[in-house]
Amino acid sequence: MIVDTCHSGSIAGDQDFSKAIDAIKAKHRDIAIITASTGDEVSQESNDWGHGALTKAIIEAIKDKKLKTIEEFGKYIKQRVKSLTNGKQNPQIHIPQSIGKLKINP
Repeated sequence: MIVDTCHSGSIAGDQDFSKAIDAIKAKHRDIAIITASTGDEVSQESNDWGHGALTKAIIEAIKDKKLKTIEEFGKYIKQRVKSLTNGKQNPQIHIPQSIGKLKINP
């Protein structure tokens, strides 16, 4: 699941991200969750990109044939968004160990 909106880390309302993850995991054990930012951050956009930092990072990650697993994809997204936004935006990523090694670019 990818949530690409401002304050997306607060998808659980007043609960923090870890509580939202726990609630989702209770029903869906093998789901990866990526939010564009923490609950108190604004998702950054640029006219140069034509969209937000998370979308830019996802497009780059998909095009990068060196990323082989969901786990590598998540790490790239987290680092790239932080780099693009000079640390102003910090994606929240949860990838269960059970699916972290799944291949994405065979």
